[in-house]
Amino acid sequence: MDWGAHGLFVDDYDAHRAIGNVLSSEPLAIVVSRSDLDFRDEIDAILLEIIKDGTWQMFYDRWFPDPPPWTIEEMLAESPANR
Repeated sequence: MDWGAHGLFVDDYDAHRAIGNVLSSEPLAIVVSRSDLDFRDEIDAILLEIIKDGTWQMFYDRWFPDPPPWTIEEMLAESPANR
């Protein structure tokens, strides 16, 4: 279960609790066909736009109130095509 969903699941069910350590941590991604570079570039442009105007952070803070495991800067440090 991913980090955000797991936290929400545990919060919603009193009989459940998180125990132990995180097994691994990987960033999530939007998957597109390698043959559709125009679509990938459009998604990248939209994501960069909402990061710059603060929309991304607003949504992230609403749905994932704990500090994120990666900063936006760390996520943007590597080209999406190389991930």
